[in-house]
Amino acid sequence: MSERKHRIRWPEPTESRSEGRPHNVVPADIGDEEPLMHLLRLRHQEERTGPFDQASARGVLQRGLLCQGAMIGVIRRGALVEASIGVYVSKYWDTDQLHLEPFWSYVLPPYRKGYYARDLIQFGKWVSQRMRLPLVIQATANDEEGRYKVELYGRKLPKWGETFLFDPAGVDSVST
Repeated sequence: MSERKHRIRWPEPTESRSEGRPHNVVPADIGDEEPLMHLLRLRHQEERTGPFDQASARGVLQRGLLCQGAMIGVIRRGALVEASIGVYVSKYWDTDQLHLEPFWSYVLPPYRKGYYARDLIQFGKWVSQRMRLPLVIQATANDEEGRYKVELYGRKLPKWGETFLFDPAGVDSVST
């Protein structure tokens, strides 16, 4: 179903923290494209989800930067994007009910000891509340950092299922 048919109203970037948006997470703008591409490459290296397709990543990123069925939140210091979440409208194959799905939620390693991951989750919840669409987050736990992320999501959101992977190319089945 198209977004227009469902009358999606994206939150205005100026809507205040009093509405639930963390003060340090702001909507990304077109000037964030290259810093976000760098962040997404680093995320991809950590999560090992197959070969990185720069053209696909850039297309998805540009959709978010233009708020075309997506909103990207960033925590930045100057030109450096230290953390980001990309929240996209999605739906399951067997329903026309839309939901929001973060395509990524990533904090650069030097900033993981703080509250950035928590604030990215809160940003996703803020978008969900403003749009009145459920937020569905999947987390993989390939390593210690992934397990920490799964535990954090468990503290901030109700649990809804598990994720499993079988890769005939050699990766063992994994339960998160």
